[in-house]
Amino acid sequence: MLCKRFVNYFTRVLQRKNGVELKKTGDYEIRNLYNMTEKQLRGFELLKQEVEATFRQQVISCQESIHEWKGKQIKLFQDTLSETVGGYVSEKWFYTHLKVKKNEKLPRIDMLNLLSRYVGVADWQAFLSNLELEPVVKEEWLDDTPRPSSKLTTILLPLLALVIGGVFLLGSFFYKETTYQFCIVDQDDGMPIAAKNIEAFLLKKGESPLALTVDSLSCLRVENVEGEVIKLKIEALYYQPLLIHRSISSAKKQERIALKKDDYALMIHYFSMNKMKDWKERRAQLDVMLSDEAQIIQIHSQTGGGMALYNKEEFINKMTMPIKSLQNINILETKYKGKKIIEIRFVQNEK
Repeated sequence: MLCKRFVNYFTRVLQRKNGVELKKTGDYEIRNLYNMTEKQLRGFELLKQEVEATFRQQVISCQESIHEWKGKQIKLFQDTLSETVGGYVSEKWFYTHLKVKKNEKLPRIDMLNLLSRYVGVADWQAFLSNLELEPVVKEEWLDDTPRPSSKLTTILLPLLALVIGGVFLLGSFFYKETTYQFCIVDQDDGMPIAAKNIEAFLLKKGESPLALTVDSLSCLRVENVEGEVIKLKIEALYYQPLLIHRSISSAKKQERIALKKDDYALMIHYFSMNKMKDWKERRAQLDVMLSDEAQIIQIHSQTGGGMALYNKEEFINKMTMPIKSLQNINILETKYKGKKIIEIRFVQNEK
């Protein structure tokens, strides 16, 4: 009986392809099988439309129809598919199943599941169950008369596309970039300051300073800024520290920050590195640089911690002693009162 039904079914299919009108039949099971296949093919067409819409949202530069995609667009689709659901389709498979305008057969179920997950649905069966498709045959007669698609689907799909497009355009219009880049350069020559010598901190009200990473190009990035102002503190070896306040509404997305050299700190370092020819002249120079109330702190980093405190006179005496242990003094920080140094923090590399 079942074999007879299949023979009758394929006979009617062949007749329909040859333009022969099919007459009324009682083989409801066969007809339901035919209807289900048609529903799945129409479902796959809608799935392709969803794939195209999803890809357009992910890759703004590609707004062509899926039937027009070529090498570059297909490669981008392969990449986004891999990143989104960890799947892959070959270019040949794409041309066979996705680029064609009318599919005669469905892809494998695993590929249908993969594409369904790409558009945000659990699997192919879940995608089909979400569709409201009218049966291909609404009467007991089968013929070649074109059947109208679901009116609801015809109305909702363009409307949905317009809503999604409108939301996307509005989002693009009102979206504000929240990543700011600051590159640190020398004020005198405009060249980048060595990244290893730079320290940068993001200042937030009520919080400790947050250290920022400075890349090899001497640039730092601030992301997801809260509030209306960006507050930064930039410090660099032998440069004067700088506090930066930028209003988010007017801040540039990329900006060069120029630091001014700390001339006195450089001179003290220079004194330690070079042989003293005239100790009286050096004492006079240090006397001009240092405030009478200056406090100079030496940090013994190589001995596991500890500090030594000098006043102005003691430090001048130290800097004018003709001994090799004075070499390689590195100034970590200087603070000024007016045009004179009020505080120095330094380490001495004893080599």
